[in-house]
Amino acid sequence: MPEPRNTDIGPLVRSRRKDLGLSLRDLAERTGVTHGFLGQIERGESSPSIETFLRIAKALKAPVTYFIGDDPPADERDDPEVDTVLQRRLSNDSISYEMLSRDFSHKMELFRARMRPGATWVSRDLGQPTEQVIYVLQGRLKITLSSGQQIVDANSFHYLNGDSLRGVEAVGDCETVWISVITPPIAS
Repeated sequence: MPEPRNTDIGPLVRSRRKDLGLSLRDLAERTGVTHGFLGQIERGESSPSIETFLRIAKALKAPVTYFIGDDPPADERDDPEVDTVLQRRLSNDSISYEMLSRDFSHKMELFRARMRPGATWVSRDLGQPTEQVIYVLQGRLKITLSSGQQIVDANSFHYLNGDSLRGVEAVGDCETVWISVITPPIAS
């Protein structure tokens, strides 16, 4: 499988926004994101956090796959119980996400995330209660919760209520990679 590539979602955001007859200010009101930052996203000058990305998708009434999904080759679609990783990812300087869920009718979704050593990410309100399991594949991840901090090493996991998540940090000197399973889905 080829390495996922970064996705410039800006032109798709602009196109979808214009199709809906929305101004940048209209979209800003619907997402809680400044119209200036939305303009930077549309021009490819900035990359949104996953939460901002999900709010944009919701405001534009578009599934996440509209922005980051590729159809798998026909031979990979034969078995409805076997899914393939989306071949694109959303990233910023600290973290990159790959959607592992393709069918958004399920009651949970999967992301693979990667962080460079020392990088941090701050959680934002997802707008709904969630439950999440973070399974670390490589490296060490410091998870900051409302109740304190937890270090999770490779081949270990941590269960949490999504509203308690405050942020994560890749600790150590190698890239940290983990899988997040979230329910209910936040990307649909």
